[in-house]
Amino acid sequence: MNAAQRFLHIHQLAFSYGAKAVIPALNLDVAQGECVCLLGPSGSGKTTLLRLIAGLEPLHHGTIALGGFVLSGPHDAVPPDKRGIGMVFQQPTLFPNHTVAENIGFGVRELSDENKHKRVNELLEMIEMKDRASAYPHALSGGQQHRVALARSLAPQVKLLLLDEPFSHLDPMLRLSLSTETRALIKAQGITCLMVTHDAHEAMRMGDRIALFDAGGALHQYGTPQQLYHHPRDAYVAQALGDMNIIDASIAQALSPQHTSQSESLGVRPHDVILNRGGVNATILSVHSIGRDDEVTVRLESRENLRAHVPHGHSFSVDQTVQLSVLPDKIHRF
Repeated sequence: MNAAQRFLHIHQLAFSYGAKAVIPALNLDVAQGECVCLLGPSGSGKTTLLRLIAGLEPLHHGTIALGGFVLSGPHDAVPPDKRGIGMVFQQPTLFPNHTVAENIGFGVRELSDENKHKRVNELLEMIEMKDRASAYPHALSGGQQHRVALARSLAPQVKLLLLDEPFSHLDPMLRLSLSTETRALIKAQGITCLMVTHDAHEAMRMGDRIALFDAGGALHQYGTPQQLYHHPRDAYVAQALGDMNIIDASIAQALSPQHTSQSESLGVRPHDVILNRGGVNATILSVHSIGRDDEVTVRLESRENLRAHVPHGHSFSVDQTVQLSVLPDKIHRF
């Protein structure tokens, strides 16, 4: 990404809590209007990064710039309320004694009454809650509380929106619908967004790009969901983005005779393992449903176990002997 395309520019950012390094040297660029998901294990510095961008933590090393203006550096920092950044936390933090309209209006309290009323109505219409304007938070569902918290963050017409696992407290069905709805709202407003998540499927659904961090807080791979899923740089990335059988070159050669790579670490996704169309012999250890497909775990004659995902309606059963094969272009080389 060239300098003209950068909107959020993070250069050589490093942060520690005492002697514990949380984020080593980080370089990250985000384009205007882009939604980037920060994915990684707990303790990898994702929420800390959001807090540094928001100005809620002092920056020890490096710079953070937004729209060409430096927000944080080692010697100076723009106050949090002057950055033009909105933030939504894991739990909606609404004022319990204020109505929906009043909660949203808090974000634009410096406007005239007329302009504030206009902006609040725009946002109520955007989140489809005009009929709940006078309701109090305790009378709202979890999904409605999330919409109000999002609207309040967007009220000042922010330049950047930070989302810290905003759907983690919701049940799976509501989580799916709200994440889809939230992305649509953000995109419609043309807002640049960073979102923390532990859920790879959510990251692929929400993010234009994904920044995958390792347990040490280092940025491991940065790219589109398609790049990380189909072209992972190593086994860590491959397994972080979805199920992956890790195999060695000899097994890969047996499964796919055309395969010639001698890489020490190779991988094949379970849905790319082909059963009973030729190949090497294996014995089925287990068969169980994983939703849309069934997962069949097999043991090769060389004693390695592999998993295959097959559609429902098959006739595979435990202790059955089957043949396994893989197309050579489906084997990932690390």
